Amino acid sequence: MCEPASAATLASASQGLMIAGTVAGAYGAYNQSKASKASLEYQASVARNNAEYSESQARDAIRRGQVAENDVRRRTAQLRGSQRARLAANGIDLGEGSALNILLDTDYFGELDALNVRDNSNREAAALRTQGSNQISNANLLDARAGMESPIGA
Repeated sequence: MCEPASAATLASASQGLMIAGTVAGAYGAYNQSKASKASLEYQASVARNNAEYSESQARDAIRRGQVAENDVRRRTAQLRGSQRARLAANGIDLGEGSALNILLDTDYFGELDALNVRDNSNREAAALRTQGSNQISNANLLDARAGMESPIGA
């Protein structure tokens, strides 16, 4: 038959279970801290990739703006040529009066349109670069948080 457990045996078993519980809790905290650190490092890496992508988009916005600006200038030059041809075909002197005003207005508004296209592409690029800068700041913050996450100290 089994002997009844003594108080000392029960106390010893209880202490053993408490130690096992503490060890299991510490191991769980260690794993949780380790996972949290890995997650923060991954998020920082994603933020850095997003910042690089934002810079790439900013360069593309500038390039597209340059192409569009040149297109506006080309269309303005075509319009001006067409206007000159029509006016001249009707025997109108291009160097004075309304004809000159029409040509000057075409040049002025064409250049204004081209500069607006450039300004808009510069604004788009600046917004994308700000977005990238914010992503870098976020990555730095995530790195700092990951650095403070210590699986050993958990």
